[in-house]
Amino acid sequence: MNKNYFADETTARWIAGKYGTGEIRQTDMLGSGGPFAVDTKMFEVKLPDGRWVNAGLLAGYYERNPENLFPGLADKLIRSVLTNV
Repeated sequence: MNKNYFADETTARWIAGKYGTGEIRQTDMLGSGGPFAVDTKMFEVKLPDGRWVNAGLLAGYYERNPENLFPGLADKLIRSVLTNV
């Protein structure tokens, strides 16, 4: 899991399989072009309702709530957030 909220492809695929449709895409962090354009890419996962979400943001729940210390907590928090958004 990535401390900077930018999941690598392996993590994005894991998140997509657990919480999404299994589909991922790589997008520009701040869009393409313009004065704020950057080369940084992020992986997004497609949720069952069709929304796309940054995989790194979801992976961050596991970074902050490791399974060995807080079993099931990250999963519970992610499911709660995805249900209430």
